Amino acid sequence: MGGRTRRAASAVDTRVPDRQTGTSDYTYNGFMFAVLGLWDYYALSRNSLAEQLFDGALTTLDAYFLQLRNPGWLSNYCHTHATPTDTYHSVHIDLLRQLSWLSGSDRFAVQSDMLTDDYPPASLGKAGGLATLDDGTHTLYRFAENGAVTASRALTLSRPRQCTASRRARIQGRGIYLPIEDGPAAGWQVAERFPAVRLHGEWCGSDYRPARAVTFSAGVSVVCRKHPEEGTATRTVTYPKATVVSYDRRAVIDSRTMVRLTREEVAGWWAPTDQLH
Repeated sequence: MGGRTRRAASAVDTRVPDRQTGTSDYTYNGFMFAVLGLWDYYALSRNSLAEQLFDGALTTLDAYFLQLRNPGWLSNYCHTHATPTDTYHSVHIDLLRQLSWLSGSDRFAVQSDMLTDDYPPASLGKAGGLATLDDGTHTLYRFAENGAVTASRALTLSRPRQCTASRRARIQGRGIYLPIEDGPAAGWQVAERFPAVRLHGEWCGSDYRPARAVTFSAGVSVVCRKHPEEGTATRTVTYPKATVVSYDRRAVIDSRTMVRLTREEVAGWWAPTDQLH
């Protein structure tokens, strides 16, 4: 998977392997880009061998996913060295999502979601994001690069306070934290905890083609909501028996992972994944 190449030192325009067979790094993103090339060739030629190679490559990628993944942290760049890298982690997420679209298999969508949850994109853009800290006591932290706590203190608020978060970042060995830029928590980081500490808006969005499915348990009332851009409307959905409902998008909305439903009677509403199966 993903062996590097160089131009042969001759007048003939050929390319030869950079290393002997079996000694490459087995680079994950390079392998996935090659799989996309197989798909492009099949789409243009309808060549049966290209179709078989595409299918076999997906099987190989699926088989090596556990070696790619580091639960709760960055994924590995390659199989040989097992080195976590922030540069390529987001590339793995995007490529797995694309392969799920092309193959129609939700296995790669699930894997893309797992990597997103392990280490979500940290950037909130130049303006940062609006966050709310509810009333009550919050523990504020400062961290070393390896995730070790270098300082902490308690902050007690008598009322909810809004502030600006510069990032939404995974701390190694810990959860998702928001570095706060202003207000009483300025210069500190606070753990994202819905609903006590929440980052407003939609983040880490992922589309599904085809749609996927979740189950509403019998008799369980699930409070669904509209997208933040559509207002604050909510709706309680209860099915008398276990019901499978399709969805076409997943995102973190106001610091809660939710899915956008597509079943006719609830189409366009967002449901929290922690209440679904």
